[in-house]
Amino acid sequence: MVGTFLPWMRSGSVHRSSYETAALVDHLGVLSHPVLDAVLVGWVALPLTTAVCLVLFAVGRWRSASAVTIALFLAVGTVSTPVLVQGADTDGVVSVSLAGPVTTTVGAVAAITGALGVLGGARKARKVRTAGQETTREQVPDP
Repeated sequence: MVGTFLPWMRSGSVHRSSYETAALVDHLGVLSHPVLDAVLVGWVALPLTTAVCLVLFAVGRWRSASAVTIALFLAVGTVSTPVLVQGADTDGVVSVSLAGPVTTTVGAVAAITGALGVLGGARKARKVRTAGQETTREQVPDP
């Protein structure tokens, strides 16, 4: 999430975060596709959605938090990765600033990896009832 607040675009001597860039692209109407419009409008909800994920983790709703984290950061990674690839040419008057997209892409990969690990761990620790007796999955032999 930190990467979304770092510079994503450089215009002259002005650096813009992903939020400023999204607002500018939306204002100028450069992209005219319903899905892209939805992404631009929804981009401002990223910090709130990240906070919801953290709260879900804090209250022990690990699977829900992991599912939201995976969905959130797949979307964020889907935006940051092409921007990062496009950012290879940084010589123009208007260009991509690499700090934001690089940090965001690395963070998205780390978040998805962690969420998948939590999902895998939560699945193993799920309690299983056998013959009226409650045991953990690790204690139940695999068939």
